[in-house]
Amino acid sequence: MENQQNSQCVFVELGIISFKICRKNFTCSQCDFAETVLAFGPLTLESPGRLRMIDQLNRCIQNREERARGRMQNQKSEMMRELLGVDIPVDRFFHRSHVWVLPLSNHQFRLGFDHIAQLLLQTITGVQVSSDKSTGMTIWDLCCMGRMVQIPCPLEGQLKEVNVSVLIDPPRIHEDPYDKGWLIDLELQKEADFSQLLQGEEARAWMAMEMERIRRFDATVMDGGEVTHNPARWIPLQEWRKIVDTFLIQPARKRLP
Repeated sequence: MENQQNSQCVFVELGIISFKICRKNFTCSQCDFAETVLAFGPLTLESPGRLRMIDQLNRCIQNREERARGRMQNQKSEMMRELLGVDIPVDRFFHRSHVWVLPLSNHQFRLGFDHIAQLLLQTITGVQVSSDKSTGMTIWDLCCMGRMVQIPCPLEGQLKEVNVSVLIDPPRIHEDPYDKGWLIDLELQKEADFSQLLQGEEARAWMAMEMERIRRFDATVMDGGEVTHNPARWIPLQEWRKIVDTFLIQPARKRLP
């Protein structure tokens, strides 16, 4: 979950105004109100008091953002430690589109997003599941921090059940990805070919290599080559879509026979 350390507006903190609701997580550099106050008021343009206020505000905003960058770096390091040391469930398989596959019976399988998909899609705020009857393909339409992305399911089959709890509460996908955060149940019309799926130590080694591949994918976009916390919010839209397409969508299009 995103850090909520800044709990009040900097203008309230400095006593300039008494109250303000912020929809930018108190990130002043993204705030239209802060830009307007610094440019036009509340004091006259020639006022020495205005110059002192601007200097004080700029120092406060700079200090706040430096603290935020430090917290973000700590979050990234913690996420890397958690991911590389994750205890991958041994009862399921992993597709290269970062979808896990749990056999429920000979023909029925439960699917969900693995840890790397969680990282790239943070934070999922909306989920819609649809099935194309002509192709048998299931599609996930996801809203990630206001950005929309459509991801094809890597297995073809009849959609048997959708996890209604994640439709109602999408962050459940991140909170419990291998249990209550599952997405769908599929029934396959023939025996599934697991030759392209990974499990156990092989899956863990592959995930570590995938993280390294993500870090190298575009170091000019990601701070220092590291995957930023909540990339759907911080990485430019075009680059974020490129990353999602490369790691989650393109492998899913190479569906199992």
